[in-house]
Amino acid sequence: MNAERKEMIVAQLKTWGSIILFLISWFFLLMIFVVPLLLFGIIDPYSKGFTKEALFFVSLVMFMGTLITVFLWTKFKHGERIKDIGFELRTKWKDLLWGMFYGAAAVTGGFLICYITGLVQIVDIHFTPDILIVLFTLILVAAGEEILSRGYLLRRFMTTYNKYAALGIASLLFMAAHLANQNISTIGMINLFLAGILLGIYYIYKQNLWFPIGLHFTWNFFQSVFGFEVSGMKTESIIVQQPVEGMEWLTGGAFGFEGSVYCTIIQVLCITAVYFQYGRHHTLINGNFD
Repeated sequence: MNAERKEMIVAQLKTWGSIILFLISWFFLLMIFVVPLLLFGIIDPYSKGFTKEALFFVSLVMFMGTLITVFLWTKFKHGERIKDIGFELRTKWKDLLWGMFYGAAAVTGGFLICYITGLVQIVDIHFTPDILIVLFTLILVAAGEEILSRGYLLRRFMTTYNKYAALGIASLLFMAAHLANQNISTIGMINLFLAGILLGIYYIYKQNLWFPIGLHFTWNFFQSVFGFEVSGMKTESIIVQQPVEGMEWLTGGAFGFEGSVYCTIIQVLCITAVYFQYGRHHTLINGNFD
């Protein structure tokens, strides 16, 4: 083993050690934030699920805990500004809109395929103000998960790994973070990994969070609108649908659209499109942020 290779391995091990310590501190800070929710009875530790109000507050404290932890580590451990992880919007607002378009178009396309082929039936269409709570909740979820998964984890891996290896590792961690979700399936696990790729491929070229935040938000929100479970979580919807039994590998079943083979195909198409739109002619190599 030559000296350069040994030095690279040492740097990668240090990256892993730093990330493990970061995740431990993030977890304990979240626990501190959750205590008031328990004391005031906003969440019930013995309940199998959350009310929509409880889910909003849980999402809020997770967002706050994530933002604070990332801020502290970015500033005091890495000597960077929090905006450096990808909060520049002035020149990236079009990318935010593109991200929102990708998420909305992907889920809408998936629903239309299922509906046209008779895999789901529309039982009812109704609007409830509660959908607004879902909207704000999913904004917090998207922002928090992207700050953590792309803004911190993927960014740190890119300092010592080739950008594609970093993307793969961060996507595996993104998938692993959802393994405890209700009704997860093998197809769902594959799609969560692909979701990590889809949400991260823009970031490895642009180092900006607005595209993945926009995509993540509309992806989740439109699943809710069309009556799908969101990664196994039931939310308020506008369309009440009834999927055909026995075709869960196509409809996604109780895990939602993310458990569907159609989702797999659509994500691969979206990954390809994002690559050609943002990455094909880019020269970023091995964590170079220029």
